Amino acid sequence: AERQQPCGGFNGRAGKDADLCYSWWCPASLAILEKGHWLDAHAARRFIDQCACADGGLAFAPGQAADPYHTFFGLAALALVRELGGGGAEAAAEVEVPLRSVECVFALPRSVVPMAQRIAEQVHIAGLHRTGSYE
Repeated sequence: AERQQPCGGFNGRAGKDADLCYSWWCPASLAILEKGHWLDAHAARRFIDQCACADGGLAFAPGQAADPYHTFFGLAALALVRELGGGGAEAAAEVEVPLRSVECVFALPRSVVPMAQRIAEQVHIAGLHRTGSYE
């Protein structure tokens, strides 16, 4: 939660500017620890919205060019902060993108995790168990 900046975004370490991918990594870590309430989900949502590019995708920071990495983690972050209370009325001016609930351990929609686990079992990926945890 200390990584959340006044702009609503998160940085990866002290003295660095907010970067959209950390809007996934930091809240997802808190959600795994059941401490999602420690962050300001509304401010995080505003930062994510500001990283949207007019020609599509999401950038690492407002005013920058979009790229696949930040678009992926930005959409995952958007789904997560909505679950943590960062959606709704204050986002009314924006078009709501339909997003599925995200599994924080895998950064995948919860609905595809069982299929991913079945595939992992079929190809014998060491360490991945039915519980979704790693040993």
